[in-house]
Amino acid sequence: MGNCLRTCHGRGDTEVVGASVPHHWPNGDPGERVFRTEHLTNGIEDDAIVHMYPYTSIPPVDGTYVVLQFKDSEMYVASKEGKPRVLTLEDPEEFDPEDAEDITTTADRRVFLMKPSQPGSSDVVYASCVASKQNQGQKDKALVITLFKNTKRAARLTIEGKRAILESQRFQTENVPTESGSEHFDECPDEEVQLHD
Repeated sequence: MGNCLRTCHGRGDTEVVGASVPHHWPNGDPGERVFRTEHLTNGIEDDAIVHMYPYTSIPPVDGTYVVLQFKDSEMYVASKEGKPRVLTLEDPEEFDPEDAEDITTTADRRVFLMKPSQPGSSDVVYASCVASKQNQGQKDKALVITLFKNTKRAARLTIEGKRAILESQRFQTENVPTESGSEHFDECPDEEVQLHD
């Protein structure tokens, strides 16, 4: 499924709008960080397209487990190995299994829980399953992808709802056209994710 992850409009006098895009080095190679861009120009439109792999879970959860992979660079969004609070982009070869379709556990650093930012909202947050390891009853301690108003500041995993700019944690997804003009990429099948402590 092809999506563009956009930050949503803020409340009051704060507005954080844009899309998430990966960093690129001057030679064109993809970097390991994600930034917010205010405008998607022709040169970076493809950079913002993300494949979203949804999974079902046993038992069910309030939300959907997903893996996010930038289409153009094929880099996965993940929590950094050894530093799970750091948001990073990594090549498929860094993971076992490499393919998102083969993931069977929320212990994989690429798995995020996509859930409404508040009941009934179309805005969503992405909580890192590995970085948000919590004791039972600590649901307010989830670490979520956070984009900042300052477009030079890389995205991070921060405590849900605890940032001064809460709006930078909320996203909206939208389908984007494929090269053939269709509004949908090939659908990724739902996968069952085994929950492990």
